[in-house]
Amino acid sequence: MTLKLDSNIQNGFVDEDSILPEVNKAIELGFNTAFRGPTGCGKTYLVQELAKQYKKKLSILNMTVDTEVEEIKGRLVPMYNGGDKKLEFKWVNGVLVDAMLNGDWIVIEEANFMNEELASVFYSVMDHRRSIQLDEHENELIKAHNEFRLFLTMNWGYKGTTMPNDAIRNRVDAWFDLKYLSQEKETDLLVERTTIEDKGIDREIAYKIVDIANQFRNRDVSENLPDISTRILLRWAAMVRNGLVPEKAAEHTIIPLLKYEELEKAKIREIVKTSFEKPEERIILKRGTPIDLVILGDNKECRVGDSVEFTTANEGTVVQKVVKIVKTTPSEMTPDGIRVMFGAEKGWMPPNRLRLIPK
Repeated sequence: MTLKLDSNIQNGFVDEDSILPEVNKAIELGFNTAFRGPTGCGKTYLVQELAKQYKKKLSILNMTVDTEVEEIKGRLVPMYNGGDKKLEFKWVNGVLVDAMLNGDWIVIEEANFMNEELASVFYSVMDHRRSIQLDEHENELIKAHNEFRLFLTMNWGYKGTTMPNDAIRNRVDAWFDLKYLSQEKETDLLVERTTIEDKGIDREIAYKIVDIANQFRNRDVSENLPDISTRILLRWAAMVRNGLVPEKAAEHTIIPLLKYEELEKAKIREIVKTSFEKPEERIILKRGTPIDLVILGDNKECRVGDSVEFTTANEGTVVQKVVKIVKTTPSEMTPDGIRVMFGAEKGWMPPNRLRLIPK
């Protein structure tokens, strides 16, 4: 079957790297297929679109710390019979067994959340046997229908996950790596998905939204900032399209991703504010203006007279001399205890934009 998803944004998946022909081959061959990529990049969405294209029923099994074997294989459930209303136990198939019998598709979301007990359930299903033994139900042997297909999605390195064990990895027949779209394509997606009556979000605003997301995606994981998925950007863009200013919409979409970490929230707010401020609101900094440098805690690396390099909205990269150093404690304005002040005007730059130049 020839897939028609191509790069049509309306279909919900943009095939920017042209992987669909290879995915189609894997499906035709009956392969166990795995999609790897960051959160919200379209892994499960792609499988849903494929199932629609193939007119197949799709079951989604989300692996969490609470997932039980019974949910996958099945269980005995107490029921009253229709005659003498006597309580009996009846076997009810799990989601995997039903899919195998009916020739449906199943996607195992966050497959690398599986513990060893759960993983072992899939071994015989994913290898040459294509079957599962129901030890809990008179050792019934379930053979997979020829049209049964199994997909796995995972995000290696996501908090709380581990790499799948060797047995699972060796039973995956085809791997496909997905990533976030390029800035232009993701901007197109935001505009297209927010279009109502031929009017969508302003493209320049959409471009800035994607640019902000990419700033977080490209940061070191040690900074404890979230991956901002395309899914979240679509919600942010939709609120802007419906009348909220970007800064307010961010308060209800991207900023709550950090539920408790107020210091990290301040970083996001500052980047959003800086990205959407008007040119006349930006701080004007003349080259060569001496600065005060505010640093948290013991300052053992920076001294008066040292040079500091940082970025401004209107001047790009600027190198300035430190004329005063003040210690401070964290606050919303100085979440990392770093702030630069210049001339009669004041402002602060996030620490990733500030670098001490060694002598």
